[in-house]
Amino acid sequence: MTTLLDSYAKCGALASARKVFDGMSVRDVATWNALLAGLAQGTEPNLALALFHRLARSFRDLPPREEPNELTIVAVLFACAQIGALQDGLGVHVFARMLGVEDNVRVCNALIDM
Repeated sequence: MTTLLDSYAKCGALASARKVFDGMSVRDVATWNALLAGLAQGTEPNLALALFHRLARSFRDLPPREEPNELTIVAVLFACAQIGALQDGLGVHVFARMLGVEDNVRVCNALIDM
């Protein structure tokens, strides 16, 4: 299902990607990352940021397979850059530090691009 979601997102069929995501009974970090990256790189960076906030709020209750990683952070920082959300980007940076991925090269590059 993650491959289908990712394909929809990469083709710009974001509504279909979201429908697949919402219909999944089991999600993992790859699923979240595929949706967040698709939204951020497509026409819905605001929605990507909103979904990330939902993910971050429930972080402590997530099963290990759904915990965000450096690719999650990169996708959301890209969304912040797209909409000029510097304050949100700073919050994402704090979250990256909490995850221990702030020194990841991709995360650092995304912070610079923001």
